Amino acid sequence: MRGMAIARRAKGDYGKHNRRQLPLFLEPTASTVKENTFLPLELFNSALEVAHMVPSPLSAQGYELAKLTYGFELLSLSALASVHLSRASVRILASSPTRLQKLAQLRQPSWLDFVPARYAESRLLQAAVDCTLARAHRSLHPDSGISETAVVKLYLKALSQLQEALGDKLERRWARADVLCAIKILAFYEFLQLSQSAQWLHHISGAQKLMRLRGPENYSTDFEQQMLMSQTGTIFHESMSIGEDCFLEELKWKALLSSIAAVERPTNIIKNLDCHPVLSSLWIHASPAARFFRQTSICINGTGANDPGTILQLILEAYQTRQNLLTWREDFVKFAAELQPDRHSSRLRELLGVSFAVQIVLNRLIIALHPHAAAARTFENETQAFADRIIVLCHEATEESLPISNMLLAEKMVIANAAKESGDDWMWAISGDTYSTCQGIQCIPATIFEKWYIALGRRDVD
Repeated sequence: MRGMAIARRAKGDYGKHNRRQLPLFLEPTASTVKENTFLPLELFNSALEVAHMVPSPLSAQGYELAKLTYGFELLSLSALASVHLSRASVRILASSPTRLQKLAQLRQPSWLDFVPARYAESRLLQAAVDCTLARAHRSLHPDSGISETAVVKLYLKALSQLQEALGDKLERRWARADVLCAIKILAFYEFLQLSQSAQWLHHISGAQKLMRLRGPENYSTDFEQQMLMSQTGTIFHESMSIGEDCFLEELKWKALLSSIAAVERPTNIIKNLDCHPVLSSLWIHASPAARFFRQTSICINGTGANDPGTILQLILEAYQTRQNLLTWREDFVKFAAELQPDRHSSRLRELLGVSFAVQIVLNRLIIALHPHAAAARTFENETQAFADRIIVLCHEATEESLPISNMLLAEKMVIANAAKESGDDWMWAISGDTYSTCQGIQCIPATIFEKWYIALGRRDVD
């Protein structure tokens, strides 16, 4: 060994890395990105400098080696693990360069805690984690030696392996937990580009479809249950956005949510609000609202068959769901009083905002189907009061100076603004004699409903 060291000194490369051992993104190989261009020599040299600055210890392997190689810790994204990643969220992060840095410092328990131990067990998970670590490092350090070409190359590798897994019908690899996890992690990759093109929504939509396709019987481990529960809010929001029923309303999924919340987990299992009964009960109560919204739109716009019996049944269901949310909020206030406010303030504020936002929607749907009911004016006044409550919650979040606080309420704020902007129109419809007729039932004018509908659809538009 001493002779080899002397020989290397004589050659002038003593203490330098063996290029055959360099990580993938540092190798001067041909890029497979679109035009199949080659990684420029100067970018390779700058990347090589990074390798010299942060040499990986010989004992590091698996996830620890990946963390050192790409200069980022996946658990630093834990604050995003339960957030609905929307364009509004991107605007919040992109508005200040320091916000992403602050976000990376907000560690909290999440399903990501399970990933490091599983990293070495799945090539797909490795590829998804590697490209996301590289993307996060580059987003935080744009001038680092990790080139954009190298990062994209890692991403394309992950996409290729994901497509392979999703296409495996014989062994049903698509149903494995690592595939679902990889899709969720790849959504982080796209999100961290902070682009309004919203490519990450494809991964979010894909994760939602895969979650449903797997079926409730395939959420038996803590890892799988954490991933599902962290996505419940996004599942509901996306269902509302595209006019589909929320599958969480189905009895088998409600049973799963209840069973997850009822499990008493050992103290060594991560604890957060995702699997708490207060969260599962909220989405069990709120999930029918997506179906109500779709059915009410059909009634008001006259785009489908309906009859007075169906409309009255819809109104009764909306009333019951509204009452369920009122009861939930009473229980929630008691629950929140027992928690440490500093530790859970952002998440508690979010859950309260969800209940207000869903109740705004329910009130409007009830009014739309029966604008001249005795309670219609009371419901609209209540809607405006709930909108004001959401605005107050957002102001409180802003005072915390934490990007995650605003991100958790971004979508609720748009629902509140839509209610405030359309308040005069709806009060006029309640007080006036103009209405639409739906199979003999007097409903709110379609133009007023459509205007509010469009305002809600503006959630992800500047």
